[in-house]
Amino acid sequence: MKKEGNRGSSFNAPLAYPLGAPLTAILFRALRFDMDRWRRFYKWNKTKHADLLDFLWRHFDAANFSIFCATYRSQDLLFAPYQGDNVIHGLCSRIEAAGYANEVFGIMHTMQSMYKEEFKVLGFFIVPGQEMPSGLLAKVPDLSHAEGQFQLLKADTKDPLVRQFVGGLVTGRSPTPDYSVVFTRELEVPPPGGPPSLPLLPAVADLPRR
Repeated sequence: MKKEGNRGSSFNAPLAYPLGAPLTAILFRALRFDMDRWRRFYKWNKTKHADLLDFLWRHFDAANFSIFCATYRSQDLLFAPYQGDNVIHGLCSRIEAAGYANEVFGIMHTMQSMYKEEFKVLGFFIVPGQEMPSGLLAKVPDLSHAEGQFQLLKADTKDPLVRQFVGGLVTGRSPTPDYSVVFTRELEVPPPGGPPSLPLLPAVADLPRR
């Protein structure tokens, strides 16, 4: 007489995914780059530049994430470091107040020429997907392509020269020759159960000339 197998046994239950199915590839792809994991690694290794960049480019998933470089359009209106500081602090504060600091990783820098009184504001954002979040662009018009104070360019992360430029922004080493970083502002993720978002403040359209 043939014995029936244990119907409750997991060995007899059909596999949801056959062995060798794309599940392994899907899980591998999902674990290649995770925003929370990247934030943790950055936090503890921001001074270890080689390790930081190795981790970023080894795990970065260009199919599911994008990097956008941000340039302040009115560089000629920056006459002192504090003006650049005000610009990047205001931008980051508006992104945080809009509730996107959890979704977007960003660093902005004020840079000063080593030979003359010239300043630049540059930075980058890592975002999920292939475009900047539409809700963020709506709430923070500074980043809007049509009317924003910042120009956004999507980085080709396969290009070695682009990687070198982005790497300078990640580590805080100026990617622009003859300029040095004088101030850096990172997007700050609010703690769980933290205070409610502050109201969005209007952007300053122009900076006073000397």
